[in-house]
Amino acid sequence: MTYREIAQAISDFSKTISDDSIITIDHIIFTMSKYRNYILNSQFSSFKKEIGDSNYQTVCIELTPKDNTDLCGAQPVLVSTSKVPFTMTIGSNRVYPAAGFMFGNIQLVNNTRFKYLGDNRFLHNIIYATIGPDQHLYLKSSNEDFMYMPKVRMTALFTDIEQAAELECNENCDIDACDLLDHRFPLDDSYLPMLMKLTVQDIVGAAWKPSDDNNNATDDLSRFAQILNRYTTQAFKNQMNSQNNMPDGQ
Repeated sequence: MTYREIAQAISDFSKTISDDSIITIDHIIFTMSKYRNYILNSQFSSFKKEIGDSNYQTVCIELTPKDNTDLCGAQPVLVSTSKVPFTMTIGSNRVYPAAGFMFGNIQLVNNTRFKYLGDNRFLHNIIYATIGPDQHLYLKSSNEDFMYMPKVRMTALFTDIEQAAELECNENCDIDACDLLDHRFPLDDSYLPMLMKLTVQDIVGAAWKPSDDNNNATDDLSRFAQILNRYTTQAFKNQMNSQNNMPDGQ
């Protein structure tokens, strides 16, 4: 589901409980992002479970050549032109080239290992990457042709999903320029009812009064799942598109 679909469902439901005027889409999205991280940490930090791809985001990172530094050893390196968004401590971070670039094996390593890698001529098809203390991405290889690589893609569980959404891209590293609300929200559908429940509780505060304190948990999730399902229908999408295309002032 998109940010728009989830946020609108939460907004409409929250206003049936509380008419508080501070319930804005921006506040809802901020709260959704907070609880998305909470849900993923609670579900995966203590258990060895595979994290589904739908929880990840893929961003494009522009690169530029840079002289060697203490971090990088003796070889020239490529470094990202901007800082990489922070990632969660769970999940696996992956870095790979844009479609069409011949190199296909980029290994993400820690800073300590990175300094001593990249000078073995028998491993000239491997590119090593690390996220430096300055939060920039560094890459190097014994094959100097890698210096012609203008961009890479990185897939990870980013903590600031709105910042990452600004850099989201396809396999050709074309940035997705659509409005944030039209981006897919990076959380598996199975966790969305839980996300909606936590977000609604946070927004409406003391106005949240479950009908059955003992048995409401499962019923609430089932109810929120039904509500979310309605907001993915074609009728809802057509309605939202017509509202977005209305001239100003109407």
